[in-house]
Amino acid sequence: MKLPKGAKKAGHLALCGVDVPIFLVKDLEDEGQRCFGISIIDEPAILLCTSQGDEHLRQVLVHEAIHTILHLSGAFHEIEQDLSEGVDADRVEERLVRTLTPHITAILNGGKAKPKARKRKASK
Repeated sequence: MKLPKGAKKAGHLALCGVDVPIFLVKDLEDEGQRCFGISIIDEPAILLCTSQGDEHLRQVLVHEAIHTILHLSGAFHEIEQDLSEGVDADRVEERLVRTLTPHITAILNGGKAKPKARKRKASK
């Protein structure tokens, strides 16, 4: 995949021993669908759409970084080996990444757990 026109390098992440550049893009599409981020594994690179606020952009960066880590580390290759025939590996990957994203984002935001709410006793 080629970098979209107007892509501006915004930094990089060291993921699995690889320097992965991060590019900001005003509008981003993947296979004709508008999206907020793309992880390009072959390059590797991460593209982020700037149309949302900073907190959303941070979550999208974490999401795309998880995709990149799964592939660069070889972890997703291992998962694919155990999938039953006919199972959509891309769907499994996306569901895994979507599940992990808010938890990893919370860790990066300080990782403080919210105290459990106390149960109130019913009044008589």
